[in-house]
Amino acid sequence: MSPEISIVLTAYNFRPYLRAAVESLLGQRTRRTLELIVIDDASPDGSAEVLDGLADPRLTVVRHADNRGCAARITEGMAQARGRYVGRFDGDDLWLPDALEKLAAALDANPAATVAYGDIRTIDPQGRVGDTGIDRPAGPLLREEFGLLLERHYTCAPAMLGRIDHWRALFPLPAYVQVGPLDWYTNLRLAERGPFIHVPDVL
Repeated sequence: MSPEISIVLTAYNFRPYLRAAVESLLGQRTRRTLELIVIDDASPDGSAEVLDGLADPRLTVVRHADNRGCAARITEGMAQARGRYVGRFDGDDLWLPDALEKLAAALDANPAATVAYGDIRTIDPQGRVGDTGIDRPAGPLLREEFGLLLERHYTCAPAMLGRIDHWRALFPLPAYVQVGPLDWYTNLRLAERGPFIHVPDVL
């Protein structure tokens, strides 16, 4: 049977943070079925050794000998995803234990929403949570976000879960959209397809 939720984690030189990132995803407090697809984009920093030490039936690791960049690897991962809800992660991100359930429940309750997203806080290299994040403009939880996102990027990929058909409509991502503007580009494209639902919690 296909899992309900797929998470695509793209990794390039995230060795100090990679284990914690994977464990935060696999350790979610939920009864929903989950698959985690980790794509190592030819990291030279020993990330492969970290991934070799992780074993879980929900985890699939794809390793590459050539570096093609984040856009290509996200496209690859989304093509493999089998869940009806899908999220995108980097190797230095963390989810709090209830993040997946809160995001999935928001999508369940709001069938018109293309994406559910929550709030974030920064973390330092030791994993300590800071006080800064990205402030969302005030307004209703379910709304069209495209115009506001054109002015300022306040939705953050690691705190988002979307419907797989909307994500796949974006691909293949253009090669010129790489790490810096990639989140803003994909989130604007998702916002073109319908409203977002905001989960007013740090995830």
